[in-house]
Amino acid sequence: MRFIFQPAEETVEGALVMVRKGVVNDVDYLYGLHLRPEQELRTGEFAPGIQHGAARFLEGTISGEDAHGARPHLNKNAIDIGAEIIHMMKGIHLNPRIPYSVKVTSFHSGGKSSNIIPGTATFSLDLRAQTNEVMEELTVKVEAIMNAVSDLYDTPIDLVLKSEAAAAEWSEEAVEYMEKSIRGVVGDRACRQIIQTTGGDDFHFYTIKKPDLKATMLAIGCGLKPGLHHPKMTFDHKVMPVASDILVRAVLETLGNQNDSSDSHRN
Repeated sequence: MRFIFQPAEETVEGALVMVRKGVVNDVDYLYGLHLRPEQELRTGEFAPGIQHGAARFLEGTISGEDAHGARPHLNKNAIDIGAEIIHMMKGIHLNPRIPYSVKVTSFHSGGKSSNIIPGTATFSLDLRAQTNEVMEELTVKVEAIMNAVSDLYDTPIDLVLKSEAAAAEWSEEAVEYMEKSIRGVVGDRACRQIIQTTGGDDFHFYTIKKPDLKATMLAIGCGLKPGLHHPKMTFDHKVMPVASDILVRAVLETLGNQNDSSDSHRN
């Protein structure tokens, strides 16, 4: 048994580093935990898993030449190119039963002179999908749009992956241990179903990179508001000792079951 204090969760890079360092090479079960906003769980409620979606963050560059406002025929306006990209991305249609989205989260072009037509720009994209398969489909569509707009405007557009988080690949066996622990600590009424959220977490890279690893995350209802990552976020700290008890019990349940299995095989 070991405790993993993972760094760099917010940059979605920490889990991959831990995997590369071999921290989970000989681990069979892995349990994590995450606070949930009050819109998902009420204070004192818990769920045995979190079905996070996949997230992918891309940065793009439009590379052209500036031109004078009186001579628009001498360049391609990077802002027009950006508008075309946004328009075409709104036309992406995938399986409507699986949540997904793509949006421009930043766009920088032009300077202080209002009579200069900018030829260059940088922008950021935020892609979300509830499954890893749909994320791949979405990425292919976005890349195809960049190629089409680049050809249309005869202007290079480069797209770079900055970071990503995989959708959850949790273990039913691990979920069963966690659910049993929740019911044992706080009772049946406080146990809820697996939470589905379009948010992402790099915790799920552990099972993506190590498919034999059985894992799940404890979802904690603690009156968190107004929302995750909000600068004025607050939550009920008194719930944390209860969450710790659930996590400890899940580990003990798992160890006890493994020992019972080993004894039965020996007998």
